[in-house]
Amino acid sequence: MSAPAVVIKRAGGFISEEKLKQTGMSAFDFLKERFTQYYGDYDLVYSNNLNLDFGEMKKYRKKAIPIGYVHTTDLFPVGTDIIIRTIEGDTHVTSDPEIFIMVGICQEIWPRKRSNFESTYDVPEGAYEPDKSFWEDNHYEPTVKDRIFGESIPLGPYIRPCVPCGEAVIFGKKLEKRTKVFTSWNQEGYMFGDIGDYLAVRGDDFNDAYVIEREIFYKTYEEV
Repeated sequence: MSAPAVVIKRAGGFISEEKLKQTGMSAFDFLKERFTQYYGDYDLVYSNNLNLDFGEMKKYRKKAIPIGYVHTTDLFPVGTDIIIRTIEGDTHVTSDPEIFIMVGICQEIWPRKRSNFESTYDVPEGAYEPDKSFWEDNHYEPTVKDRIFGESIPLGPYIRPCVPCGEAVIFGKKLEKRTKVFTSWNQEGYMFGDIGDYLAVRGDDFNDAYVIEREIFYKTYEEV
């Protein structure tokens, strides 16, 4: 049996010749202007080539609020392409013993390398018991999806407890402009940060930049 085809969707559109004439521009100039407008509306941050002034960023650490984590290999066989739907956009990872999925206080999820996890979290005994006081009315069951076959798996039965140990710090900065962060996890896509959200960079890994939604940041981080 041959492997299924992978379909990559792209945005598209067109402008009629009549409307193009009304602009008084050539096709090249019209497209150049549109691209300039599109990219000019956002700041772009690339984790593998950060160009940030860390002197303008404050240091923060996570509060010791219990959260959860899941081994990706508990969900799918090793090597499976997985879609993790974070608050800030879809992230693609591969099921691997060295990659975990974190489950935050509002049941938001994000990937984390095992090495970074072990330096940031303690693992208590007992079952995972989320603090439901953090949940909003639109609470949902976090799931991940097989990128190829589309199978979705709820994380609930697989979540284990962990607690931030308070030793690891991040550099954080409130966004003053809409921002697209191309993470070390997914060079094909990006995390989207709105004005007021926070750009974060791990203090022990300057190639690990990401976005934290503003309300979750206020609830879970404190300034060092």
